[in-house]
Amino acid sequence: MRALVIEDEVYDRERITAALRHARVEVSAVETLAGALEILRQHPPDVILLDLLLPDAQDGIESLREVARLAPETPILIVSATRPEGPLARIAGLKGAQGWAPKPGRGAGDGAWGSWLGELVAQAQILGGYAQGRPDRLGVAIGELRRVAAAQGDQLAR
Repeated sequence: MRALVIEDEVYDRERITAALRHARVEVSAVETLAGALEILRQHPPDVILLDLLLPDAQDGIESLREVARLAPETPILIVSATRPEGPLARIAGLKGAQGWAPKPGRGAGDGAWGSWLGELVAQAQILGGYAQGRPDRLGVAIGELRRVAAAQGDQLAR
């Protein structure tokens, strides 16, 4: 499975990329919308992890719209400090996002980040498996998702 991580915060991008690689996911990572669009034109991934606030985009909806335009069949998972509530979440869903993974706060400890990364990887694997024509991956029970996320998070927090 191939994933594209679009995240301008170096620390966050490195942690997300390392977690995905730990799960044997092939990862391309960029920090700008322009970089993401270039990769999407050349090598569309199986899943996209998109931060909404990028330095070269007017706003998060513009980023989502442009990414979805170039990769209309690729699942997009929003990775943002912005909470999935209110009008922005509704607009994101309408513009093509299949999931939302709100980042832990800046003051969160390694345990919280490890758990979040485990859950993020599990969501990316499910969405990417679906995109690869394996809808059976989408049928993972919530309990199993949480078990996998907790196990991966424990490993990543170490």
